[in-house]
Amino acid sequence: MRILALDVGEKVIGCAVCDPGEIVCSPLQAIIRKNKAMSLGQLKQILKETGAEKIIIGAPINMDGTKGIMYKKIKAYAEKLKRHFKDMPIELSDERLSTWTVRNKFSRLKLKKSKIASGASGKMNLDSFCAMEILEDYLSGYTC
Repeated sequence: MRILALDVGEKVIGCAVCDPGEIVCSPLQAIIRKNKAMSLGQLKQILKETGAEKIIIGAPINMDGTKGIMYKKIKAYAEKLKRHFKDMPIELSDERLSTWTVRNKFSRLKLKKSKIASGASGKMNLDSFCAMEILEDYLSGYTC
């Protein structure tokens, strides 16, 4: 099954998808959150283009296991998506170290910042690679 993963931020939603065999994960172009209607339209288009049958949303759990403000915001976003995409299974997955892990990988590969955009640049960016990390963790059985 193709699964779409989202790394939801205030301004950018990183996106990644896996192949139907759930083996290879690939980052996609991030969604820039200019307004809610536009973001939902872009997400609908991504679902159509990828043929994803499930959405995984990264939700940060604190290192002590508690769920803070950002977790609650992302959970509310997931509930909103469930209302818009009624037939789509949507799950939360722990992403507490996704950004650190991705930055560490890039550092080890000695990638320059110019190769990977961050923030609302409209390119595939760090957020999409974080979504890919979330999806890889989910597929390996590491969830919240």
